[in-house]
Amino acid sequence: MEFRLLGAVSVATESGELPLGPAKRRSLLAALLLRPNHPVPVDQLTAALWDHEPPARARSVIQGHVSRLRALFATVDAEIYGVELVTQGAAYVLRMPESLLDAHRFEELVALARGRRAPADAVAMYQEALALWQGPALTGAHLTPPLQTAAHAMEELRLASVELLAAAYGRLGEHSRAAAVLRAEADVHPLRESLAAALMTALQRAGRRSDALDWFHRTRRLLADELGVDPGRELADAYAVALRGEELNGAEPAGRGSDGAEPYRTESYGAGTAPAPVPPAPAAFVSTSASQAPAAAPAPAPAPPPLAPVLTAPPSPPLAAAPMDLLPRIPRGFHGRSAELTALSRAAAGEAPVCLVTGPAGVGKTALVVHWAHRNRAAFPGGLLYADLRGFSDTGTPHRLDVLREFLLALGVAPRGIPESADGASALFRSLAADRRLLVVLDNAHGSEQVRALLPGGTDCVTVVTSRYRLRGLIASDAARPVPVDVLGPDDSTALLAAVLGKDRVLAEAVAAHRLAELCGGLPLALRVAAARLADQPEWSLSEMSTELSDASRRLSLLDVEDTGVGAALRLTVSRLPEAAAHQFAHLGRHPGTHFDRYTAAALAGTDPDTAEAALDRLAAAHLVIRAAPGRWTLHDLVRLYARGLDAAPDAVLRVLDHMVATALAAADAAEPGDEPCFGLPEDFRRPPGVREFSGSEEAMAWYAVERDDLTLAVGAAQAAGLHGRTWRLVLAQWPQMVWRVRDGWTPLLRLALEAARADEDIRAEGRVLALLGWVLTEEGLLQEALVHLEAAPELAARAGDPHGEATALVNLSLVQAALGDPHEAAEACVRAVELAHAAADRHIERLALHHLARHRLDAGHWRPALDTAAAALALDGSPAPSDASRVLLLTTAGEALLRLGEEAEGVARLEDAAREAEAAGYDEGAVRALGALLEVSADVGLRARYDTARVRLMSRP
Repeated sequence: MEFRLLGAVSVATESGELPLGPAKRRSLLAALLLRPNHPVPVDQLTAALWDHEPPARARSVIQGHVSRLRALFATVDAEIYGVELVTQGAAYVLRMPESLLDAHRFEELVALARGRRAPADAVAMYQEALALWQGPALTGAHLTPPLQTAAHAMEELRLASVELLAAAYGRLGEHSRAAAVLRAEADVHPLRESLAAALMTALQRAGRRSDALDWFHRTRRLLADELGVDPGRELADAYAVALRGEELNGAEPAGRGSDGAEPYRTESYGAGTAPAPVPPAPAAFVSTSASQAPAAAPAPAPAPPPLAPVLTAPPSPPLAAAPMDLLPRIPRGFHGRSAELTALSRAAAGEAPVCLVTGPAGVGKTALVVHWAHRNRAAFPGGLLYADLRGFSDTGTPHRLDVLREFLLALGVAPRGIPESADGASALFRSLAADRRLLVVLDNAHGSEQVRALLPGGTDCVTVVTSRYRLRGLIASDAARPVPVDVLGPDDSTALLAAVLGKDRVLAEAVAAHRLAELCGGLPLALRVAAARLADQPEWSLSEMSTELSDASRRLSLLDVEDTGVGAALRLTVSRLPEAAAHQFAHLGRHPGTHFDRYTAAALAGTDPDTAEAALDRLAAAHLVIRAAPGRWTLHDLVRLYARGLDAAPDAVLRVLDHMVATALAAADAAEPGDEPCFGLPEDFRRPPGVREFSGSEEAMAWYAVERDDLTLAVGAAQAAGLHGRTWRLVLAQWPQMVWRVRDGWTPLLRLALEAARADEDIRAEGRVLALLGWVLTEEGLLQEALVHLEAAPELAARAGDPHGEATALVNLSLVQAALGDPHEAAEACVRAVELAHAAADRHIERLALHHLARHRLDAGHWRPALDTAAAALALDGSPAPSDASRVLLLTTAGEALLRLGEEAEGVARLEDAAREAEAAGYDEGAVRALGALLEVSADVGLRARYDTARVRLMSRP
């Protein structure tokens, strides 16, 4: 979780930015963030929200915004991160770890950079600090005078940091880069003399004296034209230096260091003046009322220290001759991870932070932490301690006393001085750490309790924990700050391959390298094993390796070498699972799809949804499943392959297929209420322990859209297993989605269903599939093939005693007959369909048949019969009531018939009703049809605008 002021006022979470809403709510949040952990009185918040006289309901408005912010924080479990918005008297306090605020992190990084002796380190820190800025401060908030003042102060801090970055570049001798950095800001702030002077000095030292002089004259003219003043001393001094040609590139000024780079001096790029002090962050959000006198300007002084240093502290008194370093060697081939390194630096800020680096096996947590620790070693003069807790190892976890003994010896305690009890050693360790600036890395932790006993006691100590588990207990008890680590992206994956194999070899087979990275799923461990195999066999091409890995049955074995590999790492993780979670995990490997919910997981494992959800939560905590969306999980490709190799119940696939059949039927019933089920269940149907319930058509159609790929995979699995009855049922159950997205490539799936129905020797199913396939082909323009299927469908339905299916097939047959230019035959087919549906008391199909009969009669020029037929359909009694779409289409048909009969006023009224109902229901296709008919008799500009709007929405619909 991160609060942002350096750019748009926002709150970033793992699931995306919170929808903060209007500008005044952002202003309120900004006002609270400018004074985190301090009470902000309501009158100051009022000043932050309104420019002039606030409304009478100002306090109520503020309370409303506060309530909404609290609700938003609750949706992302903000309390886990230590975030709480509380009322304190007549004020509000936003309690939070300040490391979650980008402005605080920026200030700390700048302070840390200023304390670095090595200019290269300072450059890296300034770059990291400035990268936090995403635009002008407090963007999106309503900038009242108090907030404008705060935004200006933060911008001043940013510009001062840019100048300091340029000075650090100058100390490295990289004057061209310094000039580039300064030029970008000087273009935006042409009247800032300190920027202009620094830029002139950088240009001068880069050997661009004429450019430096040109910049002076440009700035001088701007100052005269815009402000009516002459250049100040700083700019004038820089001009004098440029005129004399001093410190040109290649000249050797006095005082240059032995390495040839100019040492850091107070003049930096300021031509003899001290660099601008870094102003403090706008932590004091003050009222600007007239009754409050402005503070006196402080005397010039060196830049004050930041409010809360991140990695800087007074050196602690060492107990040993030199700081002890127990870190493993720096990882080779480490690449990328800039976002994670930045997140770890943020998490390491503040008082006694505990950073929790989590991720799946083989994702590179240890490499990330060790790399970060080596990069920041100078920030920990008290020592760098490391312990592998072996939470996922065959050798077992080390005893707490053994770990503490290593730490105490590193801190200078004599062997005889180490207590014999673990509790005594813990107490001594906390005591020794109290006055030291220590980094403690606890790698591969299995549980929160294992970590707590090893936490140091000093407020200046930083602890970094890595684990395959999320360790929520540690977050709750010790405010551990999560730093999640995910798989690498394609570019970083190929870069890792190049680090092992060499750039030339990877570039020579760039396409194969990307495919290899894809097959490894971006998992660093898998990539390293694959690269190790290729490095060991230089005659083996990347293309050949990719071909080998494409065989899913061999992939995991190819990604194991000796005692290292993906399979070995996953085996250790699974071995630590409770029995119920391990049972669930093994059965997830039998799922034919890629995503699953609690009901699917229960069907696979033969449990109930509550038990399945508890197991999934445990698996997610172990990074064995990935929460893709609320209530929806998936597996990494390599994890799925591993799970498939585990023992599971032989009927798991059949159970999950029947679960998907039952859920699809429930969705169809919700999407088209009142329609009869399109098929019966097979005799050997395994009724699932729980089936998802749908609140209405919209939720059901959303489920169809999300699950379409998994339903298609389930069809393939059923066909491969010879389960013909499940195959065609899984296809037919998707008919509501086919109706709404008919031109979405359903033909191959329906052909599979047709084959399965014939193999199942079920003529009722065959007739239903033929009717649906014929209609889809009609919509795709394949009329002759559609006609063959639709002529056969009614006969099969009649033989099967399926009047509903026969009537539906006749309606669909009428559509292809009309498309082939024979509306009379089409009408006859619909008349027969009406008779069948009426006899079967199927009002839904009867209304559908009457609707199409009305359209056919309208197309044939039989306007009065068309009107009568549409009216009969609208007046049809019984359940269910016509859907919004059906009623809109019938009203449109009636209106068009009335226009043809010369009854224009009544026809326009019907069409207006149809258009309004279509727009209210969001039925764009119906709105386009009704409004299009109206435009044939009216040139009304408003109608044209409504028509164009509906048509644009319809065309943009996916």
